[in-house]
Amino acid sequence: MVRGTPCQNKWALKFGIEISELDLITSQLLGSFKRHTVTFKMSASVINGIIGELMFKKEDELAPVDQEEDDDVDDAVVQAEKHGAAVGMTHRTCNIAKLAGLNDTYVGQWVRILVGGCLQQIANLLADDDLWALALAFDGSTHRGTTFFDVRIRFGFRGVLYNMHLIALPQFERHTAANIVNLVVKLMNALYSRWRKKIIGVAADGEPAMTSRIQGVVTKIVEEGEIGFIRVWCIPHQMDLVVRATTEAIEQGEWIEIVYKISVYLRAQSNLILSMAVTCPMETNRWLHLGMAVDFILKYNSRITFYIADRPNNAARPPMPTPTFWVITATVNPAIARMNRTFVELQERSLIISQQHGFLDSMLTDLVVLFSIKNACTDVADMDQLRADNFYKEEEWWVDSSSLIEFMEDLGMHANDNWDLVEEMARPAARRTSCACCASMQAECDEINHAALFEAPACMPVDLANVRPKLFWDDILTPRLARVRLFFSADDLYHRHLV
Repeated sequence: MVRGTPCQNKWALKFGIEISELDLITSQLLGSFKRHTVTFKMSASVINGIIGELMFKKEDELAPVDQEEDDDVDDAVVQAEKHGAAVGMTHRTCNIAKLAGLNDTYVGQWVRILVGGCLQQIANLLADDDLWALALAFDGSTHRGTTFFDVRIRFGFRGVLYNMHLIALPQFERHTAANIVNLVVKLMNALYSRWRKKIIGVAADGEPAMTSRIQGVVTKIVEEGEIGFIRVWCIPHQMDLVVRATTEAIEQGEWIEIVYKISVYLRAQSNLILSMAVTCPMETNRWLHLGMAVDFILKYNSRITFYIADRPNNAARPPMPTPTFWVITATVNPAIARMNRTFVELQERSLIISQQHGFLDSMLTDLVVLFSIKNACTDVADMDQLRADNFYKEEEWWVDSSSLIEFMEDLGMHANDNWDLVEEMARPAARRTSCACCASMQAECDEINHAALFEAPACMPVDLANVRPKLFWDDILTPRLARVRLFFSADDLYHRHLV
């Protein structure tokens, strides 16, 4: 049987579950283990705070209670008898041995109990003295028209690192940062009241409500933590935001608009698709899709230009690509291709966070060499010798126009022919646009976003093995000593293997 405390009985009645019915559920699911009992011990905070308050709308719970009885009850009984007769006739006609299944109500009741039991197990782990640090990760998703707030939790317990999907909470309120923070705080308070002392980090995607430096969810959760914090950035998502903002700024948004209109137009031309035996990739708001669309447009540039120019004037067609458009497209395409490779590498399932930095360093090195990008701190002498219209500077990076022209000359005949077609008066603007695109692809994690004073410590065994004990004490342990002393005894803290 399932034993219930008075609090559990209250929760069971709240959701229409009779405790006596739970024996029936157990007997159905554990028919071969009739002598065994299943006992769930759940705290009131998990039952009432999470399941009762966060996972269901209050008006939905009150609706069945407030519904008045009327004459429709008799009609429902008659309809039920008709359906029962139809099922019985099918059973006898088809000679079916048994026509039955699990009752949806029983399944729903059992799911609620299992969810509460699992949450209680996680709450017990968080309260264990062996668990001294935890990290949260947030994301959002939509299922059947309902928005859910996904929460993952990471922690170390008895020498094992766990990465678990904690819960997906439905969001009934507006998706503002304040409502999301309130949701997270209620969830964690219900699981473990001292979570603020154990939380060590938080990760989120780059959605503005999540990462705003003043009122964002991550910023507010950082304020909730009591002892130190490590903020983890979703590198692929941050790269996607940066490069998307960069491409949308090219030609005040005209370039990306032309790419989008051309891709949509080409996908609708069935005759062109049949003659080319290939379809233009769909251009969406994701960087990988943009790269495939740009590569396709460049590869079939002559066919596309001829097809658009040959269309009647009264026919629907996208803007005709200009020579400036082709020059800019050819210039940024190598950068897009290199970044796409990094995107794929960063999404490898076996990759851990500490390994991502190496892929970023490799990508940045390749881009610096590719476009001859210089550092304003180390190459300031070269920059001082140029006129203001011969280079473009973006914070600590700058690009020489002459270096960019040399790069364009190596792009092939198509790019050079279109560069020759660009009017002399328009060439400085085209060079400046290309330079700005190359130099402005920078990470969004900076001082404005309240970067942490201390970087995350090394965690790979190969890195930890090479750390001197003194450096381990000074750089890793000392900045976090207040947290360590809360959860470790003096014997553990001064053990020779630790320092």
